[in-house]
Amino acid sequence: LRVWWPLSGNCTCEPRYAPPSCANCEHGYWGPNCSNVCPGGAVNPCNNGTCDSNTGVCTCRSEYGGPGCMQRCATGGNGLVCSGHGSCDDATVSCRCDADATKGHWDGATCDVCASTHGGPSCAIACP
Repeated sequence: LRVWWPLSGNCTCEPRYAPPSCANCEHGYWGPNCSNVCPGGAVNPCNNGTCDSNTGVCTCRSEYGGPGCMQRCATGGNGLVCSGHGSCDDATVSCRCDADATKGHWDGATCDVCASTHGGPSCAIACP
């Protein structure tokens, strides 16, 4: 994995390995030999996320999803992803609405309405 240059005393990593230890893949590559390119390409791996150097799987930023983290989840009328009442599902690139006593029980494509079982300004009051 390393090439030693005795005259300079420096180590140089083989292509696609990251210095200084040369034990990990360079940014944008993954696999046992660092020979696989992350989704989105080596220059911009996973676009809006990070690439796992062991598996090549992208972990998207909270508002993005899809294989290369290129698709953005829907925003609500307030301009927030999932109206601020949910999170983006990486696989389906759709909103997973909050559904608990603390954050409220939300529904809709952008989590902008109360679930049918709850009401109130924060969708936290259970309907009788």
